[in-house]
Parts: sequence; C-alpha cells; structure tokens
Amino acid sequence: MRAIEFSENGDPHDVLRVVDRPTPPLERGQVRVRLHAAAINPSDLIAVRGGYGPHDGPPVVPGLEGSGTVVAHRAGPYGAWLTGRRVTVFGGGTWAEEAVADVNRVLPAPTNLDDAMAAMAFVNPFTAFALTRCVLGLGDRKTKKPWLLQTAAASAVGRMIVRLGRRDGFRTCCVVRRDQHAAELKELGADAAVVFDAETDPVDDLRAKIAEATDGPIDAAVDPVGGKLGTALVDLLAPDGRLVCYGSLSGEPLAVRPRTVINRGLSVEPFFLRRWMTRRPKPALLRDVLAVRRRLSDGTLALPPGEGFPLERISDAIAASTRPGRSAKPWLQIGT
Repeated sequence: MRAIEFSENGDPHDVLRVVDRPTPPLERGQVRVRLHAAAINPSDLIAVRGGYGPHDGPPVVPGLEGSGTVVAHRAGPYGAWLTGRRVTVFGGGTWAEEAVADVNRVLPAPTNLDDAMAAMAFVNPFTAFALTRCVLGLGDRKTKKPWLLQTAAASAVGRMIVRLGRRDGFRTCCVVRRDQHAAELKELGADAAVVFDAETDPVDDLRAKIAEATDGPIDAAVDPVGGKLGTALVDLLAPDGRLVCYGSLSGEPLAVRPRTVINRGLSVEPFFLRRWMTRRPKPALLRDVLAVRRRLSDGTLALPPGEGFPLERISDAIAASTRPGRSAKPWLQIGT
C-alpha cells in the first residue's frame, strides 16, 4: 500500500516521504480501514518535528484521524457489524491507503458528513467539547453566561468553540491577529473579538481591548499558543480563574509568576486529548461521544474543509495547512 512515513524527526518537508510498504497486520481487537481521507492536524506535524519526544525506531506513518470503510476485522460482533460501513477512525497511521485501529477507536461516520468532514470529526471536535464542557464545565444555561477567553480563535478548534458558546450558553472573547478573522468570528457568533499581536503590541493594549469588549470578569481562558500571548492571559483572569493550555504553537514557554498565581488563586492546567480520553471513565466518555455526534450532526462542530491533496502532494498539503490566515482546513484525499 502507499503511505507517508518518516524515520527521523525534522522539518516535515524534509523527512516525510511517500513509499510502498506492507499492509499492517491485523491483531485481535482491531479493524482494518481502507481510508478515503485523513486530517492534517498541528499535533501530527508536532510529532514529526519531535515535539512529543525523539523518534528513534523504525519508520512510522503519521496521522491521528481519518475516514474510510472497514474491510476486515478481528474484533468480535462489533467488528463484524462495522465491516463494510463508512467510519471515522482515531488511532494513528491514517496518512496511508489502509490503517488498523483498535475497534473502540472507530465509530460509524455521521451520514450527513462527507469523507473530508468525517476525517476531521474527532480531534478538533472532541478538543473543543472537552475543553469547554468537561474540563471547564461551561454550557450550563441555568447560570449567568460566563466569559471564555481564547487565543488562536480563527483556528478550527477556535471556531468550534465559538459555535459551542452560541449553542450551549457561554460567551466567547476571541483573540486573533487579523481584522479579517475578527470580523469572521463576529459573524460566526463570537460575543467579542479583539486584534492583538503579542510580538509587536504591548500587553496593556490587550488588557484595554478586552476590558472594552466585555462586560464582566474573565473566569476562564484556553490557549494553544504559549509564549508571550499565553503568559499575558494569566494577568487577565479574575481571581480563582483558570487557564487551560492545549498547545504550543509559538514553541515558547509560559513565564508565569508564582506569586501572581498564589495571591489570586489562579490555576494553569494542561490538556492533552489522548491522555484525557484514556483517563476519562468509560460511561462518561460514551456520553461525550454521543454529545459530540449530536453537535456534529447539527453543524455546531462540523466545519467545511479546505482543499484536498493526494498523498504524493504531502509537501503542498503541509504548506497549505501552515499558511498564515487560512480559514479552511486542508486534508489528504486518499481513496473512494
């Protein structure tokens, strides 16, 4: 089968290559998926670059999620029921014509999602839902609508969080670097959007803009950037506020003053989807799956994809996925 692989960490343009490799063996409890499409997520590229630790083993196929058809199984009655069905898969190795995955990481694809949208129906939707609903407990319409501050708000996750706020009953204040994105997010339903570049603008400007755009304390913030921007959020939180870090796009560390955190009772928390899912109790995770699927079906967590690229054009696909200012998410078009 054709697949994209890397054998050492580095710039994805340099270390990724398209090869013919054996079809992966099918083990007990797994299904084989003939892939139609695969997502290109920042976490995929971080893994290639070595951000999750150095790679020192045999060549591996990246790609956390995709969509396709189950063609074989060793997974009992559920595997038999899935065989022949179109599915979404989360489990790694999806930048290939075929992949194997544990059966509990495979779900029937919502019928109203095309292959590209189904390929993106796991990582970003679950991240947006888990951050807001499960970690921060937002979305209880019985209480006054709280403010959630988010950076990189024009990303796929950021746009999903805006839609979740409109659906589930919390307000979003979005920080972006371009006027165009601020306007797009306001049209999407953001309650406030401010333009700020941490590399050139003083932090006091951000504080003033947020104070002008909101009418209450900021009790929670989510940040995938880190560095100067992530650090600035700590000082913007109300007492007992929470900052959840779910990425490191800047590649720079947070510089949090311990006394600020201690005196005001703040918390700075990590979120890593894979670890969160493995620690989530099974009954709660099942409820989460059903809730995410409902929000996918009603359009809250489904975003139109961008251009599809064949495996042989992986370098072009990565360039498109990392292009500043893009509003749609490129993907890999693998088969039918």
